[in-house]
Amino acid sequence: MIWGPVLLLVGALVIMLPVKWLGTVPRVSVVAVGQRVAAYAGAAPRQAVAGGIAVAAVLGLLLGGPVAAVIGGAYAGLGGRALRRRATRRRAAVERAAA
Repeated sequence: MIWGPVLLLVGALVIMLPVKWLGTVPRVSVVAVGQRVAAYAGAAPRQAVAGGIAVAAVLGLLLGGPVAAVIGGAYAGLGGRALRRRATRRRAAVERAAA
């Protein structure tokens, strides 16, 4: 339902864009993006969890509808909370071992 207009828009952009512009698209590796996301998540874990919830909800909405968006967001929130708790426990164990 939504894919038709999106594909038409992408097709129009491909036709309208100059060919030289397509050659200047910067190359981005998946590893570099993963490293940047991991660094950001380590610096701001709450914002990283909130971003993961938002991404899961949007993907659920696009792929499955509003119920899938709520379920995806809820599971992403629970998973992010579990990861933050585990990191906190590990950090506390390292501090106890060092003391």
